[in-house]
Amino acid sequence: MYAQIGLITLIGLAAKNAILIVEFAKVRVDRGEELIKSTLEAVKLRLRPIIMTSLAFILGVLPLVLATGAGAVARRTIGFTVLGGMTAASTLAIFIVPVLFVVITRMSYGKEKLAWLQANHEQLMEKEKKVEQQDIDVELEYEIEKSRQQNKPQEG
Repeated sequence: MYAQIGLITLIGLAAKNAILIVEFAKVRVDRGEELIKSTLEAVKLRLRPIIMTSLAFILGVLPLVLATGAGAVARRTIGFTVLGGMTAASTLAIFIVPVLFVVITRMSYGKEKLAWLQANHEQLMEKEKKVEQQDIDVELEYEIEKSRQQNKPQEG
């Protein structure tokens, strides 16, 4: 029971660490940067926050691991579960998540789309700058344009 409580906490932190890397890399790939370069850059930039969060969590759990006295078995169970799990999850986030991101992105985007994104990198960056300057909601703009096209009067 106690180990299960620790695992729930662990799942949340492990997912957060993976999201830090994947989100940053995906934004760069969608702007037309090369996939491997974007992934490595994301790992470099997000390594410090991941290590800091994981280390703080692991050090915060040490009192549970070293617990003595009444109820120590329950505390140690949670402590060892979370300590080992966070160590493993951090290692996976740093080494395995980027590899999986590259593999899954190649499969889902395909060679053609990745090549198109790289070929149109400058245009995508200009568009991104305009969006940032004007504080435009890209999804809302897409929906508005889609609605205009659907409601455009028929010529003829």
